[in-house]
Amino acid sequence: MRLLFFTFILTFSLFANGQNLYINTYGNEKNTPIIFIHDGPSGNATLFEGTTAQTLADKGFYVIAYDRRGEGRSSDPNAKFTYEEAFQDLNFIYTRYHLKKAILLGHSFGGLVATLYTNKYPQHVSSLVLAGALFSQQETYDHILNSVSKIATSQGDSMQLIKIKAIKKTKEKYG
Repeated sequence: MRLLFFTFILTFSLFANGQNLYINTYGNEKNTPIIFIHDGPSGNATLFEGTTAQTLADKGFYVIAYDRRGEGRSSDPNAKFTYEEAFQDLNFIYTRYHLKKAILLGHSFGGLVATLYTNKYPQHVSSLVLAGALFSQQETYDHILNSVSKIATSQGDSMQLIKIKAIKKTKEKYG
């Protein structure tokens, strides 16, 4: 009966706060917390959960894996998919699990979320771990665009160079 009541209260609090986050924990809550932030957009934490979460818990960490709002198992048709919304979800996790500080483990796009969160809320982050992650999405896109431009120039690919020029013009217009 207690378990049913606890589950009801947890589910109600998630919906009452406008949150419908899928969250799964591994290990002892007294251990050092790690929050895994998955790739995406449109990703989820399933692969991490199936391969790594329990291993880290067995090594003495309290692992929290979740799917960002509107992604994976965290359905929300009203999700805006903004960094601020992602920060709200992380702050919800900190509050829900009574965390003062945690290690953030960001994979790919989750690394951008983790890096920006660390910059905004350094008091909540004990360490930042990036796995296949970008520091800056724009710098990465610029690097890719410049690399493709060099290849197209060396190959004399005029059609590709026209496309690259259009992309650069759009970037100049919209930042």
